[in-house]
Amino acid sequence: MKRNSLPLLLLAVILSFAVFSCKKSDNNPPAVIGTSYLPFVKGQYVTFSVDSIYWIDTSCLQIENVYQLQYVVKDTFTDAKKHLQYVYYAYIKSSKTNNTWVAKDVFYATATDTGILVTKDDLIFRKFGYPIAEANTWKGNSLIDVNDKDYSYFSNWSYKYKDVGLGYFNGSYDFPNTVTVLEADQSVNDIVSNPDTTAARTTFKEIYAYNVGLVYSEATHWTYDPNSALCKKGYSVIMKAIDHN
Repeated sequence: MKRNSLPLLLLAVILSFAVFSCKKSDNNPPAVIGTSYLPFVKGQYVTFSVDSIYWIDTSCLQIENVYQLQYVVKDTFTDAKKHLQYVYYAYIKSSKTNNTWVAKDVFYATATDTGILVTKDDLIFRKFGYPIAEANTWKGNSLIDVNDKDYSYFSNWSYKYKDVGLGYFNGSYDFPNTVTVLEADQSVNDIVSNPDTTAARTTFKEIYAYNVGLVYSEATHWTYDPNSALCKKGYSVIMKAIDHN
């Protein structure tokens, strides 16, 4: 498992998607309502512009990068639990050149009776919980082994819906009907006012547009330990949808 690819995917993420039209009503089963925000159609894609920052604690470097990322629904298969899995390919290219898309990662999504699961690097995220309603909460990371120190920061996240059905402008396009998923907003101490104390910051948020998919995502996680390094370490990745079919 390539753990250094996780920040890019969480983007992710991660858990990031186009969708097909599905009218929402009280009579719709949960899986139908949920898949109106995710692309369960072969050939569907979403292209993102991505701005990323990586902080390296040992050298106090801040590495910034700008590129494009594309998710494409490529195939399906039925898993051992008889769930239909949709296979997504992630492609990457530099936005500053005319380079062609290069395959980077593969991940999977499936709709269940209680939500939509996305599997990336062997980590299972419950990206959507049912019902999709204002202020509804669920444990989106309950299937992740947070005892692994590399993934301990996923512990105790409570996903929450906000602004269900409201419009949103992502800087490029205006979307009339969206849902915001607040995944994490955690802080430990202030690295500026308390430079001699350990600190951390984790914030994850995604916004999905009805009949479009993911239109905005931000994922930030860094830690600071003055006993072992002079600077913080971690990442911050912001994604914006710039094209879809």
